[in-house]
Amino acid sequence: MLAAQLQHAKGPVGVVFQLEIPKGGDFPTPAQVDANVRKVIEAASESSGCAPENLVVFENLNAFSVQADPGFVMAAIKNPRVAQAAPTAVQEDVLIRPAETKQVPLPRGQNKHHPSRRRGGR
Repeated sequence: MLAAQLQHAKGPVGVVFQLEIPKGGDFPTPAQVDANVRKVIEAASESSGCAPENLVVFENLNAFSVQADPGFVMAAIKNPRVAQAAPTAVQEDVLIRPAETKQVPLPRGQNKHHPSRRRGGR
């Protein structure tokens, strides 16, 4: 989904980035997350020639989100500190629509709304 959005983007794209956790290491502290985010932002800005808008760092989740041009997003995705990226908004219908629909009657005695099954009803 993100790749398609980046291909067809006519302006900034909202993306959430999840950072890598060092193998065998502890979950990074908020200060470490902030430092890693800054390194990713600086490298992607230098590589793409543009800076992100609306940077939000999720220090306790080892993640951050930005609104940025597709070039910046592609540069950030290539950074080895980034584990994954996902769009903040989905522009396509993600529902799985049924191939066909039809009404199916319930077998006798299994209709929950039948009057004889009501409490106190006759």
